[in-house]
Amino acid sequence: DQITPVLNADGTTTLYYVDKGKEISYTRQIAPGSDNWTQPKGLDLYGNAFAIERRADGRLDMFIIATMGNAIGHSVQTAPGSDEWSKERDLKIYASQLKTTTHTDGSVLLFFLDMGKEIGYLKQESPKSDNYSKKMLGLNGNAFTLGYHMDGRIEIVIIGTMANVLSHVTETEAGSGAFSKERDIDDYYGTQIYLVNEADGSLSLFLLDMGREVATLSYADGGWKNGKELGLYGNGMVVIDGGDRIHIYLVATMGNALTHTVQVGPNSSQWTKEKDLKSYGWYLAPVTNIDGSQTLYYIAMLAGEVRKIEQK
Repeated sequence: DQITPVLNADGTTTLYYVDKGKEISYTRQIAPGSDNWTQPKGLDLYGNAFAIERRADGRLDMFIIATMGNAIGHSVQTAPGSDEWSKERDLKIYASQLKTTTHTDGSVLLFFLDMGKEIGYLKQESPKSDNYSKKMLGLNGNAFTLGYHMDGRIEIVIIGTMANVLSHVTETEAGSGAFSKERDIDDYYGTQIYLVNEADGSLSLFLLDMGREVATLSYADGGWKNGKELGLYGNGMVVIDGGDRIHIYLVATMGNALTHTVQVGPNSSQWTKEKDLKSYGWYLAPVTNIDGSQTLYYIAMLAGEVRKIEQK
């Protein structure tokens, strides 16, 4: 139901996923770019979904939405790159969406959407701590995404509970944890949203609107402006920073065909012609490799197995 590729320091990828028995398992690439992988191994951690973030010391934090009641559990690698993880502990929160990031001080942040549809976050008390403090933001929605401005401030964009209207808040100062008043993004409604940094560090907002078309907006003067429809359509999408250019992967509206487009150049408003990847699937999980190339991992439609497409 979920696949999350994690790029390792040696250029290999570790693929974490939820297996058919709801156990979180993983397999590791034998060498960078290799088609050979280690035997899958379960972590004895179970859930419907999870989120991963790398700590300042190189270990991975994993946050897990439990199979019963949406309780959030937490486990940490015992050492960087280790196959061993700490015993799962209950964080005493319940959530339907998780998104991790790293604070300006190097600590891990877990943003979540609780069962009352309010957004909050847990902050690691210090980069070396196993303790987290909680704060609720008084923001409600069906879903959210977040990103960073060039000055380190966090931006949160929200899909509202009424008619999927989009709104946003901006951190008042980098690292403060305080946010501006919520503002609507006029005339935009969405089912999926991504915040991605351009090559120059500025933020762009990508959304899949109610007509299933991809649109993009830029941030200026404290708000989201200069909206543009891209003429691309899908039932789902993933947008990823490829280093110097942004990539869009789509699940087509008919047959779940997978397609791809990329900016023609850094910070460009122009995009390459949409390319049919000759594959069919769902749950797209692209990763940018150390050499700058892209690998798209996905769950194949008929087989239900994880497959990959390498950029050529």
